[in-house]
Amino acid sequence: LTHVDPHQTEPPTDFFEDTARIELHYQQLGRADQRTTQNDGEDGSGHISETLPDPDSVVADLPKDRPLRVFAEYEYVRDYLTDSRFVVTDVAEEADILWLVTHFKDYKGLREKPHRRVNQFPCEHLITVKDLLAIVCRRAADQEKCDEKETSGPSWLPVTYCLKREIVKFVSLFQRREKRGEDNHWIIKPWNLARGLDHTITNNINHIVRLPATGPKIAQKYISNPVLFHRDDINCDVKFDVRYIVMLLNVKPLKVAVYKRFWIRFANKQFELNELDDTQKHFTVNNYNDAYLLQMYCHDFIAKFNAQNPEHPWKITEKKLFDIFLQVFKAATSQDAPGGIPQNAQCKGFYGFDIMLEWVEKDGQKTMQPLILEVNFNSDCKRACEYYPEFFNDVFSVMFCDETDGHNVAVLQ
Repeated sequence: LTHVDPHQTEPPTDFFEDTARIELHYQQLGRADQRTTQNDGEDGSGHISETLPDPDSVVADLPKDRPLRVFAEYEYVRDYLTDSRFVVTDVAEEADILWLVTHFKDYKGLREKPHRRVNQFPCEHLITVKDLLAIVCRRAADQEKCDEKETSGPSWLPVTYCLKREIVKFVSLFQRREKRGEDNHWIIKPWNLARGLDHTITNNINHIVRLPATGPKIAQKYISNPVLFHRDDINCDVKFDVRYIVMLLNVKPLKVAVYKRFWIRFANKQFELNELDDTQKHFTVNNYNDAYLLQMYCHDFIAKFNAQNPEHPWKITEKKLFDIFLQVFKAATSQDAPGGIPQNAQCKGFYGFDIMLEWVEKDGQKTMQPLILEVNFNSDCKRACEYYPEFFNDVFSVMFCDETDGHNVAVLQ
C-alpha cells in the first residue's frame, strides 16, 4: 500500500457531530478521569447531545458576600478543599460550583442560574479523547514543514493514526518506513482507556491490523529513544512520564493556567527496546499498585534531572512544555463547536497533560523533544493532594476567584 498518500486531513464538520460516537468516549470506566453519561433526555439516536446557551445571554459573577458552595463528586475535593472561601455541600441544586466526574451536557439549562460554574467545557472531548486530540493538535502544525514530510503533525505530537478511519494510510506509512529500515515500533491504544489498559506495543503489522477487533484504537509511534532517568534505588535507567495540571480559564480571550508543581511516574525496570510485553519495563503506570513505586517531589526530581543532564536543564524543557500547552488550546479553540471548544463564561476546564521526552537531532545537535501523550479530564489527583495538601485550595483560587499570584501557577495567554 505504499502508493497511498499517508498524509492526514481533518475530517468534515459532521464527523464532530456524531453524537453516538461521542457517547462511546464517555463509557463508564470506574475512575475519576473518565465520565459517564446521564440519561436525563434523549435525541432520536438514543443519545444526549450537549446543549449550548444563547451566546448573548448574561452570565453573573460568583457571589462575594458569602462562602461559595461547592458540590463535588470527587472525594479529594471534599477532603482537601479547606479554604474558608468555599464550603462543600451535598445538595447539587444549591451549589455555586459543580465539580463533576460525570459528563455534564445541559449548558443551556445552566444559564438559568447565571452565577453557577462547572468544571467542564462543551466539546472538551476534542482534547480528552486520543483520536480527537491528534486531529486537534495537527491544526498546530506548520503546513510548509508538513508538506516536506509524510506525516501531518507538529514536532511535539507523536505520529498518530486512527485505526478505524485511517488504517490504509497507516499501513502505507508503516510499509514505507519498513522499506527504509526505520524504527517501526508502535503503541496501540484504545480511544478512551487510560493507565495502560488494553495498550499493546509491537512492530508486527499483522498484529496491529487485528487489534481494532477488540474496540476502536489509535496507532501511535512508540518513543523508541526516550530520555531516561537513573533510579538509584534499583540502579538502572528507566522510562518516566510527567503529569501537569492545566486549567482552561477562558476561551475568548484565551487564558490558561499551568500548576507548576507536577508529578512523575517511573517504570520499574531498565529500558531496552525488547520484551515489548514487559509492562514493568515499558509502562510507567504500573506503579499505581506496585511495590516498587518511587515517589518524588518535583523539586527533588528537577535537581536529580539537572544533575543527570547538565547540558539540558529542566527550565528549558518547562519553557517548551508551557508553549506546547498553549498551542494545544489555541488549536482546540480555533473553531466553533462542534469542531472546537466554545467560549462559555460559566465553564472552567481542569485537565491532566501527560508528557514524555525523546532524544532527537536538530541542526546537528542532540536535544530533548517533549511529546504530548494524552490529556485527561478531571485527572487522578490523589498523589497531588498527598504531596501538596494545599493543591485544591490553589486550584479553586485560580479557577473560581481569578487569583493567580501565590498559587504555584504560570498563566499562559
